[in-house]
Order: sequence, then C-alpha cells, then structure tokens
Amino acid sequence: MRAPVTSASRASAERVELRALVAGNCGNVLEWYDFVVFAFLAPVIGARFFPSGDPLSSLLNAFGVFAVGHLVRPVGGLLFGQLGDRHGRKRALQLSVVAMAIPTALIAALPTYADAGILAPVLLVLLRLAQGGAFGGELVGSMCYLVEAAPPERRALFGSLTIVGIALGVLLASGVVAIARAVLPSETMHAWGWRLPFLGGLAIGAVGWWMRRGLAETPAFLRAVEAGRTADASVATLLRAHGARVAVIFGMSARRGSPDTAAGRPPARPRRRRSTRHGLLDSSS
Repeated sequence: MRAPVTSASRASAERVELRALVAGNCGNVLEWYDFVVFAFLAPVIGARFFPSGDPLSSLLNAFGVFAVGHLVRPVGGLLFGQLGDRHGRKRALQLSVVAMAIPTALIAALPTYADAGILAPVLLVLLRLAQGGAFGGELVGSMCYLVEAAPPERRALFGSLTIVGIALGVLLASGVVAIARAVLPSETMHAWGWRLPFLGGLAIGAVGWWMRRGLAETPAFLRAVEAGRTADASVATLLRAHGARVAVIFGMSARRGSPDTAAGRPPARPRRRRSTRHGLLDSSS
C-alpha cells in the first residue's frame, strides 16, 4: 500500500529536485565560463603568445588555438560517458569540473612567448586540448544527470536547462572580461591582467566540485547497478543495440550545426521560375 503524500514529504522532494537541478547545472555554467573566457581574451592572448607585425595574424592564431579545444570534445564525451555509465553520473560530473578547472588555472600561470619562446604556444595548445576533453564530458554528463534525476513529468524541462546553463556561462565570461577591461588600464591588461579571469576559473571549479559533492546518484543508474547492466556499458554494446538511433542523433546534430540552422533560418529552397525561351518551369535559383 502506497504511503500518502504529505505536504512535508512533497516539500522535501522538491528540495531534493532543486538541489539536483542547481548542482547538476552549475558545473555546466562554470565550465562554459572556463571554456569561453579564452575567446573573449583572444586579442590579448594572440599578442602575448603569437607576437607578429600583423595584429590580425596574431588574433587568428589565438582563435585557431580556441578551435583546437572543440576537436577533442567528442573524445571527452566518449571517455566521460563511459565513466558515467560504469561508475555513476555523480563521479563523472565531479571529475569533469576538476578536469576543466586545473588546465584553466594553468593557462593563467603560463609563460608568454617573450619568456619561453615556442614552448609557450605549445603548452597553450595542450591545455586547450585538456579543456576540450573535460568540456565534452561535462555537457554530456550534466544533461544525462538532469534528465535521469528529474521526475518523469519534468524531464524535458530539466534537460532543457542545460542549454540555459550554456548561455549563463557565456554571459558570465563576457561580464568578467568586460569588468577586467574597464577596471584595469590597457597596459596592465596586456601585461598580467588577462590572467585574472583564468584564475577565477579555479575558484569557480572549486565551488562546482563542492556543490556536486553531496549529489545523490540518479535512480536510473542505481537500477542499472541492481540489474548488473553497468559492466557491459561500452560503445560497442551501444552501437549493436541502438545503432540506428545513434545515426539519427548524429544526423540531427550535424543538421543543427549547418550554417542555415546556426543563423536561425531554414535552408533556402530553389525557386521555380518560368523560362523566357520555352515557357517551361525552371527550378534554378
């Protein structure tokens, strides 16, 4: 016989849901801050790590290093996804936020090209690769945790808040850099002020780890443990059981990243027009 739902038990359940929602999504906000703050500081980073007579060339080199982080996001998603499937969502989320905070703080301590020569940009690229791997794991892990931890009637809402976290992280990064530029003189910003937002990422990572330390494991993962399904959680098993669905998701993701979709408009369709020579319909644009 099911126990009656009292107002106290309902309030307790809502507090648990709120904690899971905040802690599960806070790391997503913080990691987007760590990842994107590099882009807002690209002009300074380009000048410090890729000195050149052409400022545009230095800026393009800095954005090239920024793009490198995206290349390893799928690898990070696979690694942290495996970790979450085998050892729990909570452990994967804790590790991903630490894995992002450490390279972010190390970027703040890097020597510049004037200090270490070619070694400086090489180390910068390596740290961006580490950030990209952690970043790929965080996005996948937080989305899985929020959906699995949500009550059945709120799964879409909880999952969608991952995207809200992305926007909040970008806004936080832009705000911190804007404040630093407003407070510090230009010479100071180029000398050492650019390091401060990266150091802030270390403090933010510590807060994220602390908030996730008390998270409860998701009911879905606990059921998988009881059923003994975690030992066989591998990419090969996934592809054998759900290969068609994986292909569909890949196609949807590729479609979402197309130029038309990114700009928020549907793809252009060929317009039918009447040929002036033969009176026939022509499908050329």
